[in-house]
Amino acid sequence: MQKILVPTDFSDCAENALDYALFLAKKMGADITLLSAYHIPSSGAATIVVNIQEDMRKETEEELAALIKKKKNDFPNVKITPETDFNVPVNSILRHTQNSEYDLVVIGTTGATGMKDIFLGSTTSNIVDKVKTPILAVPHNSDFKSIDSILMACSLESIKTVDSMNFLKLFATTLNLKVKFFNVFKEEDEEMEERLAKKKESLKIIFDSFKYEIELIKSNDIENAVLDAVGQNQLLSVVTRERKFFDKMFHPSMSKKLGKHSKSPILILHE
Repeated sequence: MQKILVPTDFSDCAENALDYALFLAKKMGADITLLSAYHIPSSGAATIVVNIQEDMRKETEEELAALIKKKKNDFPNVKITPETDFNVPVNSILRHTQNSEYDLVVIGTTGATGMKDIFLGSTTSNIVDKVKTPILAVPHNSDFKSIDSILMACSLESIKTVDSMNFLKLFATTLNLKVKFFNVFKEEDEEMEERLAKKKESLKIIFDSFKYEIELIKSNDIENAVLDAVGQNQLLSVVTRERKFFDKMFHPSMSKKLGKHSKSPILILHE
């Protein structure tokens, strides 16, 4: 892993996500781009808009410089590059990740300004559908130093390519995290054993000697089964191929429930 993109709106939540990213960057030898997008409605006289835009740019650059200086005290060897963008936050993230320059996007799940809606409702789907880079969504009160394992929520059929699993393996190996594949199946699923055998074979090829577990749970309520399984010291990982499950997990009501239930960050991988 070489480059991590960290969008910020300078809120406490965004700063916590930056701390996560710095912790990861130190462990993985990666560089960080600290991105702040600012935007004003395109109304009023052009001269006034340009002047306001320039003032916002200068203010944003000053805030980025101050934040980087603050973090350098604890992470002197991590390269942090400031980046400002006159754009709405979602479009800014999309623009910066289109060329696949970044290996990971780390972002807070709530914030003080426009960033707070990034992982709610249709905006979530918009980012996940277009950004093919892995995304780590960090709750405000989450502390990465307490994480000791990854709970990978996926169906036995969902993982069709090795890219996401290779990233998961690298992520877990570098950070010394245990991995548990968590699959929820319905009572009437008669083909589960056959699909499980096939999945074990494919995972053995990808993970080789890396140790992992597979846990099967019978339940007709997938979302709540996953919530019940997530522990306080676990990172939850999901794949975008799980469209129905994914959309429900990031619906406002489910997001609030997850937030109350656990401080777990969520690693979003792509298939």
